[in-house]
Amino acid sequence: ARTFVMFDQLSEVQRAVLRLAVVASGALLVGCLLSRGRARPSPLGAATLEEERSRFVSLLGDASRRFFIVCMGIQKVARKARANIQAGQVEVTEAQIRQLLAQQCKVQEQLKTVITEVLGCSSGDFHELQLRHRDQEVRTYLEGFEFMMRDAIGGVAPMLTNVKIPDELTEDLALQILGETFMLEAEKIVERVGGQQITQRQLSEVLSACHREACAEAVSERVPALAGRADAFEVYYSALALYMKREGFPEKRQMIDEIHQRQHARMFSRPEPAAEAAEAPTDDGAECAVAEAPAVLAA
Repeated sequence: ARTFVMFDQLSEVQRAVLRLAVVASGALLVGCLLSRGRARPSPLGAATLEEERSRFVSLLGDASRRFFIVCMGIQKVARKARANIQAGQVEVTEAQIRQLLAQQCKVQEQLKTVITEVLGCSSGDFHELQLRHRDQEVRTYLEGFEFMMRDAIGGVAPMLTNVKIPDELTEDLALQILGETFMLEAEKIVERVGGQQITQRQLSEVLSACHREACAEAVSERVPALAGRADAFEVYYSALALYMKREGFPEKRQMIDEIHQRQHARMFSRPEPAAEAAEAPTDDGAECAVAEAPAVLAA
């Protein structure tokens, strides 16, 4: 049988100890409740939950645009790697190719870097933000990172998350802008490095910068809805990615790309003989001479 002891049967010392235990337990409970009521400071410096969500969505958009550029580069690497595998008749599964490309391109590491730098918070804070904000818009951006990675590793041009392509940016206009972009790009390259000896890495940086500037100018000129927008480049290349899935468009684009390649062939020369240069691996320290004359602009 259980023995129950009444409070008045306890000694004065026992009663005092019991009172202290009850008070301490109550204080601990109140402290826990108060700590739950006090939310941690927002990783984004927001004063309210609504403000935090607004900033989170805006920064996810910025991170999406930056990661889109990363995925464009990964897609080019993946496309070349897949072509080499096919040419060498290497027996490998699609899953193995994707795993190898993801590792070599450090896709997850690059995504983590983009997110932490754009949002300005740690991985733990980012996870906390995801738990607090689970609405459809946030989920769309998070899923978009995965979609862009999947397409890029598959050698397919990625599309920007939540992109809205203006109606006036048709297939024909997209091709016209591409041709104009390549023409403007050539002019800018000659203006910057014409007649100079530069390394392969420097050349790559110049080409990238000139291409983006030329594309932004051509898009702004032909598509008023995108004029002056920070994401004009990403929207335009998302349109190209979409149209590449349509019948007949890839062949038309290939014709413009071939003209562009011939322009580059006339613009750049290497000190070594052409036969050796064709087989030599790309070296970041190798030098290229850029032609001074803008005659390359002729189709």
